[in-house]
Amino acid sequence: MIFALTENPFHLLGTSIRATREDVVEAFENALAEGHHGEEELLRAQQALMTPKARIAAEVGWLPGLSPSAARDIAEKLRDGRCAELLSALADLPGLDRANLAADLCARRSGGPKAVRALLSAHSAFTTMSVMSVLQSNRAAAGLGKPDTELLDHAITDLQRKHAKAALQGVIADTDPGTCMTTLVKEFLDSGDASAKLLNLLAREYDAWSEPHLSRISDAIRDTLEKARTSPQDDTHHRHLTALLRDWDRLSQPTQLLEQAKGLDEPRSKKVLADVRGFCLWLANEKQLFELALSITQALHETFAELPSAAIQLNEDTEALAKLAREARLEAAMSPLLAAIETAKERMSTFVADLKMNGFGPGGSGLSEALYSAFTSAVKRVDGTDAEHAPWNIIRELAIELNNKTENHSAALMLINGLLQCTAVRSPQSIKRKLNEDKRTIERNILWDELNRTARSGNTVTALSAIDALLPGASVDERHFLQDTRKALQSRRRSRTRRRLFWAVAVIAGVVIFVNANSPSGRRPSSSGPSLSATHTQAPPVASLTTTRDDGEEAPPVGTGLVLSKRQIRYCVYQSERLDVLRDLPMSNPEIDRFNALIVEQNQRCANFRYRGSDLQSVQAETPQQRLTFRRDAEKILASWRPAPSPPVYRPTEPTSALPSETSARPTLDLRTREGAIAAQTRLRELGYYSGAIDGSWGPSSSRALKSFKENNSLLPNEQWDAETERALLRK
Repeated sequence: MIFALTENPFHLLGTSIRATREDVVEAFENALAEGHHGEEELLRAQQALMTPKARIAAEVGWLPGLSPSAARDIAEKLRDGRCAELLSALADLPGLDRANLAADLCARRSGGPKAVRALLSAHSAFTTMSVMSVLQSNRAAAGLGKPDTELLDHAITDLQRKHAKAALQGVIADTDPGTCMTTLVKEFLDSGDASAKLLNLLAREYDAWSEPHLSRISDAIRDTLEKARTSPQDDTHHRHLTALLRDWDRLSQPTQLLEQAKGLDEPRSKKVLADVRGFCLWLANEKQLFELALSITQALHETFAELPSAAIQLNEDTEALAKLAREARLEAAMSPLLAAIETAKERMSTFVADLKMNGFGPGGSGLSEALYSAFTSAVKRVDGTDAEHAPWNIIRELAIELNNKTENHSAALMLINGLLQCTAVRSPQSIKRKLNEDKRTIERNILWDELNRTARSGNTVTALSAIDALLPGASVDERHFLQDTRKALQSRRRSRTRRRLFWAVAVIAGVVIFVNANSPSGRRPSSSGPSLSATHTQAPPVASLTTTRDDGEEAPPVGTGLVLSKRQIRYCVYQSERLDVLRDLPMSNPEIDRFNALIVEQNQRCANFRYRGSDLQSVQAETPQQRLTFRRDAEKILASWRPAPSPPVYRPTEPTSALPSETSARPTLDLRTREGAIAAQTRLRELGYYSGAIDGSWGPSSSRALKSFKENNSLLPNEQWDAETERALLRK
């Protein structure tokens, strides 16, 4: 046996640790006469007790702190196999005696983890000095000299090695050696016990024992990875790989913990981690199997969390893969809906006809029915996720396009009503509020159309009814315009005159703001651009007006829905052209800030206005002739932001301190570039704010999407791109 009290020379000769030399000789003769052991074995025992080095080894390997009768009693119980009785009595023994008895029980594989735990703790209960004291007392009774200190040190060191081997037998006797060893390591690391030396010796023995087992698991992992690369979507390989990682974790965990306590990586585990992580990166980067890569990475995190260098890396991998997996799920959920949207846009006239025939709902037909089916399916797939608003926003964006670009207000209203009346899926409350706002806006647009149409056709009664319906909720400027129009119509009814002035009622389509504060996002900054949104239809003349030619410009006041003069319209159109030129000129960060400020001002003055007659068309006709003027004006604006260079001033050189860089407060992407605009448009589409073309050109629809995003993320609700907007977008 690795360690056995019944093989100790004192037990073989049946003598006490306090026996004199004469007692040892007599004990040899008596034992030989009894015949329980062979003569050669007894001779070796006698020689050991007569030789200083061997005797001290026998003394420290026996029960030196017990009386001769107590030692004999323990030996008899060991011989009779009464191990359970001895195991329960361990706590009452002195430190060295307890360690020797526990080691004997471990070597017999009869004490299990309890005996191993007792052995480890016993080594903290004695020191070399305490053992020296006990041995001196026993030797004094035997008439022998003091033990040699160096020999005692060697004897205790040798005893520790034997005890470590015996402890291993106790560990592997357990049904789950890896878990048993892990539990012991955690206990003694947490307690900071003084038996760390014996624990380290046990860990070496455990490493040697587990090496062939871990080698087989490592080979199996490599083989499984090779098979998985040939058929990455075969779930059998991935389940087998996960099971192998669990097996590795059970066996290697104790060593990982001990190395972690030293701030080191366990080398074998680090190699396996590198192999499997490389496979996960291949799955994600080459095969776009993000869910599968995430599942295996999570298994790696559980297996190798004790590797100091791997913990942060695996956390980053898990976070990145989780984000990619979410985006892939969202893309899979939204792809049919986006495809249906594209089909509807490509075949817009057919879609509008289908929509007007049966509405947007379960009883629809043709393209309208296909779009509704794709919408409800997408809502169900993203319900309860942070992208639950996206399907609603995508349909609303289509309604915006119908309302703003094609001025098909009735079709837009059918889409909005279909969303409001949808019972197949649950609609978020924030979306409902916006839908109701959209409905009111579109209904007012329809009334404006009715006013234009009926006024042109001479249906004064209906036109006046439209005015009555528009007056509630009208802005101050709208109210003045409507009241003037009413007076003109009433005057026409009274005078029945045939002289008329054609008034254009400009209706700016209601901008629908998306509410999607919980939708997923990534790094997609954007930049505001000037927007000019005004639609115009002719109404019948109700009075006469004489105008004179005026080529000047006048900045309109800040506001929306105002009726602008021709000079004010010219300012809006010309300033938009200047800003388009200015956008393409190279600018520094401070100059970009000045440019963005002009964009904000332009949007505040010119984003939403009304006009009379053909004023807008007249100004637009003038515009192509002014291209060179616009460029010169833009260059002058930029030059005005750049102070003239001052004459050099020579001063003695003085130490200077570095100033903090301002770049940290600047957006990192420039949306004046094609790449920046594409990045922003792509991200806003992912969030459900934008459904236009991703063409790298930042226009009004892109600016509206950015403004919607900012409004729903507690930012200043404008179209300006800044560092704060970028950070908010990147957090998503």
